[in-house]
Order: sequence, then C-alpha cells, then structure tokens
Amino acid sequence: MKPNIHLNQVVRIGFFLSIIVITATSFSWVPPAEMSGAPGDGTCLNCHISTSTDSEVLFSKAGGTTYHSMQTYDLSLKIKNPGANIFGFILTEIDSSHKTSGEFGYSDSSRYFITHQNERAYISHYNAEDSSNLRQDAAEFSFTWTAPDTAAGPITFYYCGRAVNPDDLVNDLLTYCDSFTITPSLSPLGLDESITKTSETTVYPNPGNSELNIQNIPKSSSIKVLDAKGNVMFESRENTESSLIQTNEWPSGFYFIYIDGKEKTLMKWVKI
Repeated sequence: MKPNIHLNQVVRIGFFLSIIVITATSFSWVPPAEMSGAPGDGTCLNCHISTSTDSEVLFSKAGGTTYHSMQTYDLSLKIKNPGANIFGFILTEIDSSHKTSGEFGYSDSSRYFITHQNERAYISHYNAEDSSNLRQDAAEFSFTWTAPDTAAGPITFYYCGRAVNPDDLVNDLLTYCDSFTITPSLSPLGLDESITKTSETTVYPNPGNSELNIQNIPKSSSIKVLDAKGNVMFESRENTESSLIQTNEWPSGFYFIYIDGKEKTLMKWVKI
C-alpha cells in the first residue's frame, strides 16, 4: 500500500527544507549579537552548519599577549578556506565580570559594524556578500582595540569566523569559533619586560597609600617610579640604600619601581 501523503504535508516539508538551505548558506548583512562563543553567548553554529576541515582561523594582536592601560592595538582575524570567496566574523572581548571593558574601532564602514548588547560590544563583518568585500581562498579583517585600565585584569577575545565556497555549498562550509586571552603587562609602557623581577630590594607597605618605602637599594643605582601608562612619578639618582617617597597625591592604581644599576630590577607597587 502506498503511503498517504497529503499535498499540504509536501508543501510544509519543502518549505522546511528550503529554510535549512537558505539559513546554512547565506550571510547576514550583520550577524546577530551574542553569537561570539563567549560565556552566555551562542555561536554562528546556531544558524549555520559546518562541514569543512581544510580551513584555518587565526587571531592576532599587535604587542603579543599583554596590554597596557588605554593603549590602542591593531587586531587581525584571518580566515582561510580553499575555494571560498565569502567570509564573515563576529568578535567580542570580556573581562572577569563578563563585560566588555575596552573599545573597538575601524576605518572602513563598508566592511565592519559594531553593536552593543548586555554590556558587551561586538565587532563584525558588514554585508559580506557585497562584491567589494569578496576575497578568494582567504580574508583578513583588521580593526583596532583600545585597552582598559590594567586593573580590569585578564581580557579574553571570543570570536567566530565563517567562509563559504558558493560552488560547493554541501561540502565546503566553515564555521569556526575560538578564544584568545591577554593579561595586563607587568612592565610600564616603554620598559623591557625581560628585566628581572626579583632582587634583595624590598618595597613596603604593599599595597600602600601615603608612603612608599624602598629598602636595600643596590649601590650606585638610580630609582624611577612609573604609573601604568609609563608616566614618571618619581626619580632619584642619589646613592642611598633606602628611599621614602610621599605618595598622598598619587591616584590609586598600579605603579612600577625601576632600579637601574649593575643589575636592572622591576617591582610592582599598588596604591589603594
């Protein structure tokens, strides 16, 4: 006996399949926010399928895996997939409170878009299928990020990238999500982070407030105290074994004590 399938069932099935095909292959002009893979977010896989294995998504930040307060960095997201010519992405960053603490920027409004939702900022592609935004086999998205104060602690970037080969929509789709974490720099801006962080020199109280006391300073050494932005707050070239610095007028935050002598030493002090 032949199965009894009504015409309206066929129409519903055909309509459902067409939705799957359109959703899996097409690009949004701007991807929905909260699809970056960050905690509490979904991913592009909520709407798109992923079958490609011959692909690569690379995220990079100028300056490596550390950041300084209020500095602007170049960010890059590269998506590679042989045969693909349509590429898109979405990216956010969050601190330990799961909120965006830095600021994204871009120079090409025909290719990038920024949205804000639930105390998070998302930067993404814009109109990926426009002829001016098509690329062959690989695409690079470049934009900027201005860091928050280092008191924000570790920052994690979450991102999803997508590539489509329009000639092979069944076997050549890519949706890839990953993350990248950076931490506050342990050195003030402009100083070499390879300077030793250990010595017999002591700093107290730490944290402190109105006074900074430095003891056991090596002979023939100079002292420099810098804030997190690299501004010199105190400098002395006196050949003394100790130094008492009044810090009442200094803002609260992180400070770095740089001792330059036979050996170079860098220590961290916190004013509360």
